[in-house]
Amino acid sequence: MSDPGLSDLPLEEARTLLQAGRVAEATRLFHEFLRGNPRHFEALQSLATIYFQNEQFEQAQYLFGEALLVDPLYVDGMCLRGVALLRLGRSKEAVSIFERALAVKPDFVEALCNRATALMEMKQLDEALAGFDSALAINPGHAESWNNRGNVLSEMERLEDAMVSYERALAIDPNLPEARRNRAETLGYLCGSGSTFADMAYSRGIALMSQGRLEEALPHFDEALLVRPNFVDGYSARARTLAELGRLEEALAYFDVALSLDADRAENWNMRGDVLSHLKRFEEAAESYAKALSLQPDFVGVAEKRAHALDEIKKPPAP
Repeated sequence: MSDPGLSDLPLEEARTLLQAGRVAEATRLFHEFLRGNPRHFEALQSLATIYFQNEQFEQAQYLFGEALLVDPLYVDGMCLRGVALLRLGRSKEAVSIFERALAVKPDFVEALCNRATALMEMKQLDEALAGFDSALAINPGHAESWNNRGNVLSEMERLEDAMVSYERALAIDPNLPEARRNRAETLGYLCGSGSTFADMAYSRGIALMSQGRLEEALPHFDEALLVRPNFVDGYSARARTLAELGRLEEALAYFDVALSLDADRAENWNMRGDVLSHLKRFEEAAESYAKALSLQPDFVGVAEKRAHALDEIKKPPAP
């Protein structure tokens, strides 16, 4: 509790500054306030959270510890302090903090998950797996826990079981990048090589494209590129899919990557020109078409498209 004789003005100003996003100024005022009242819970908690969000984990874990001296039942603070310690590589201390939080709140899913993650870091894999299972028994919709459970199983060389966990994570959150990457890598091992898996994923994407299922095709190209980062066909196919979806700026970026890896593909220069034409960037489009023609002079329709782009360049700007 604050000293009744101490002005709360710096604290009120710090709150206002923090709400306005002026974090550096708020941090200074919280420090100023704490010099006069070092056991003020709100100031300690706010300052600890600022340091945590800015990945200054040593300061964060210390200040959460100070806040816990004021309120020993502050379970969110225990969990955040444990995560900060985990980020600092102090896994054993983190486990102790998470267990303290669970003693107060046994069904605290975040604490269960973070404790299991710390145990995984310490290579205590059986205990880590049990921890994730306990968390998922309480909240089976926690995608990150399914992903991390898969990581434990992968470490245990139980790859088929790991795949089941990654699939569950992606069923809950299809855009969870860690789960998608881990699934792709694990499938690569199960298929015998990353190259084999990349070809399989690419083929699935192409098949979905041919059926007009463009959104469904994209994740398969992503998987192929995860395990084969220089896969030109993967970049080209993803670029074509994005172009057909009307996501032109993204498509252009992927054509550029594909051409940086192999600049001798006339078809990619042609399609890049098409995207630039739709974006009304006619000078660049004309250059792309010219490049396609230099590689394949008889490329059907490209000369006409280049002529059209050059005509558009000559037109006076619209009033």
